[in-house]
Amino acid sequence: MKTTRCAQGAFSFLMLVLGVCIVMPTPSHASTSGVTFGPYVQRVKKTAMSILLRTDSAISVRLKYREVGASDWTVVTDSATTEHAFRITDLSKDKRYQYYFQDSDKNRLTSTYTFATKHTVSDDQPLRIGVFGDSGVLSTHQFRIGMQMQWWSPDILLHTGDIAYEEGTLTEFANTFFTPYQPLIAQVPFYGTVGNHDYATDAGAPYKNVFETPTKYSDVEDYYAFDYGPAHIVSLNTSIDYTEGSAQYEWLTNDLAQSDKKWKIVFFHFPVWSSGRHGSTEGLADALSPIFEEHGVQLVINGHDHAYEHNYTTNGVLYLVTGGGGAPLYTQEHENAHSYVFESIYHFLGIEITKESLSIQAIDENGYTFDTIELTQ
Repeated sequence: MKTTRCAQGAFSFLMLVLGVCIVMPTPSHASTSGVTFGPYVQRVKKTAMSILLRTDSAISVRLKYREVGASDWTVVTDSATTEHAFRITDLSKDKRYQYYFQDSDKNRLTSTYTFATKHTVSDDQPLRIGVFGDSGVLSTHQFRIGMQMQWWSPDILLHTGDIAYEEGTLTEFANTFFTPYQPLIAQVPFYGTVGNHDYATDAGAPYKNVFETPTKYSDVEDYYAFDYGPAHIVSLNTSIDYTEGSAQYEWLTNDLAQSDKKWKIVFFHFPVWSSGRHGSTEGLADALSPIFEEHGVQLVINGHDHAYEHNYTTNGVLYLVTGGGGAPLYTQEHENAHSYVFESIYHFLGIEITKESLSIQAIDENGYTFDTIELTQ
């Protein structure tokens, strides 16, 4: 998205002012509204969406939703709990809906938000994917990137891991993910992958507790896949075994072999190729690249190194590192013969997919595109 220098300067000044207030969250993340974090949406389908909310105490809540423009609200309630998860399955394809939450006494708990169900992907209406990573430190850069992604208007969001620093605890997720991205994730479905920091507490138990993962192709939360239009998108967990013979390796091989989608995208945390502080991940290319190449994966997206790196396409596979989501940036410290563009910069990726093309913009926290990539078939 293009913004004027005047408007962008005003936004940067505003965020610097806000940064004084937002960088020191309360440890408990309790609020006067009784909402711990949320609402947020996940697992979008043509006729379904998950809507989640976490409250400070165990209460019954009412979810009210309707198609935008309709007069009547549908109301669903749950029993007393702190973890509220509603799977709404009576929606229509390519429609926008409004929703909000109340308590059992009909007092409002949240603002009114909107979301969209899956649409038919076409040249006029491509699938728009926002991708970011290594964000979870509650920096002002996170808020800037979050605002830029919201202005860019993605259909879905992907995260390349390290959503919550330092140990991936529930409190860290509440403070460093749900706080800065609340206006975005209340309206745009979010899909994550497990980073090493996310995995540090109980093998990623808090991550698995707060996020729903698609279940069509996988019955475990560490790795999963889903479809949207002509794209098949796969999330892996590189903090667990991914080598030949492991459950994840066998699942990935079978999943990619069975997909007939034109575009195949895989995202996970540790980078296959990188020249940042951590460098390339030993053994990853040997273990997984042959699978990607055999089954027609065109794009692999990683994080871990806090920078942007555009690697040369290797045997039909483009490898990108997007780890500039908000954590302190890294410089180029390792040799990487695959590197084409390296930028130590806060950014996200804006991906547009049609049946015939896949285009990528690397967009910085000020809204300026500093790298573009076009893939066609």
